[in-house]
Amino acid sequence: LFDPPDETSLFGREVPDIGLRYADGSSGQLSDQWAERPVFVTLVFSRCAGICSPYLGLLKSTVEQVGSSGDRYQMVVISFDMRDRPEDLVALAKHHNLENDPGWTFAAPASQQELTALCESLDFDFRWDEQRQQYNHPAVTVALRAGKFARISVGEEITPGRFKEMLSDARGEFVPIY
Repeated sequence: LFDPPDETSLFGREVPDIGLRYADGSSGQLSDQWAERPVFVTLVFSRCAGICSPYLGLLKSTVEQVGSSGDRYQMVVISFDMRDRPEDLVALAKHHNLENDPGWTFAAPASQQELTALCESLDFDFRWDEQRQQYNHPAVTVALRAGKFARISVGEEITPGRFKEMLSDARGEFVPIY
């Protein structure tokens, strides 16, 4: 069992500016993604036989309903499996018809140390299950504003309403809470 990350303890926490290996074979920094707009980071791995692919499909649907990805915000899908190569990430993007969508970026950390730093900064826990030959992990999407934690969604899907709240927080806009 995983304890979900505690949003209140994460609020305002800096996320490390890790190096990324992009699906197109190029490399860069996570800060390249958040330099111009808020970023939604989703942690997955390409060989996942569990929640990763269905979750990305639901997330894609939510993003399509909300609109403006690539303009008002950027979706960044980061693999937490260091075995994932650019071609694995391309295949994952193609599976969801996102390979040519400028609002979505698929990448893997440049090193194990950077992966560890990113996961620790977000209190993201994943564990290898030897019997299933899979990682056990929660479905997580994190909203970042200029490299700092703004909001998190943990679970099977993000509704458009919840996503809009996360986006507003990531943009520094007022979000009423009732």
